[in-house]
Amino acid sequence: MITVQSNNIRRDMNSMSFVGMTICDDGIVAFGDSKGTIRDALGNSKEDTKRGNIQKVFKNNHYVLVTCNANTFFDESNFNINIENFMLDNINNYNNYFDFFEKLLCRISSNQLNFNNLYKFIIGSKDEFGYYVQHVDIINNQIIICKKFRDLQTYTMGNDYYTHLTYTFNFRLNQILLIQNEIKDKIENIIKDVDKFSSYNPVGLPVNVEIFQ
Repeated sequence: MITVQSNNIRRDMNSMSFVGMTICDDGIVAFGDSKGTIRDALGNSKEDTKRGNIQKVFKNNHYVLVTCNANTFFDESNFNINIENFMLDNINNYNNYFDFFEKLLCRISSNQLNFNNLYKFIIGSKDEFGYYVQHVDIINNQIIICKKFRDLQTYTMGNDYYTHLTYTFNFRLNQILLIQNEIKDKIENIIKDVDKFSSYNPVGLPVNVEIFQ
């Protein structure tokens, strides 16, 4: 198991989700869509209706986490595991998110079928200097951890069209209880607009929001 420190944020041009976090004066607002996408035999994208809504935002008392990109992995017995099930089963067992990711890496690296899959996360937490977020990738049996970001702004990852619209997220007040609904409304309106002009929208309702303090 290898942990690599990095100042770079990896971008996936073909990501099929939209998740992120907004750092406020008094906490962090984490958000994510809930649509799952699969590809048919011809490579066309379509909604994974068998899985239904996919949870992409998770929280315990010590950190909040959002995930996108690869959302399944094969275990050592070649069973396909939905990553949200792993999150729900394990996140409350680890107060330290480094330990949590080591556990996830152990499961992923137990099967070489997962080797080239890219699993992307944003972590939000608090230390003696205040609230921060960090981007984390798991790929090729490595955990890649980026530097901490502390500016009062929105940090996202996922589909390029949605992440570019993050620049329109200008909130007048930096208090989580005041902007959590505003964030949700903005994302829901973008999703509905894309539904009107796109043959397939990789981001879908409902939008889930969690606050961390």
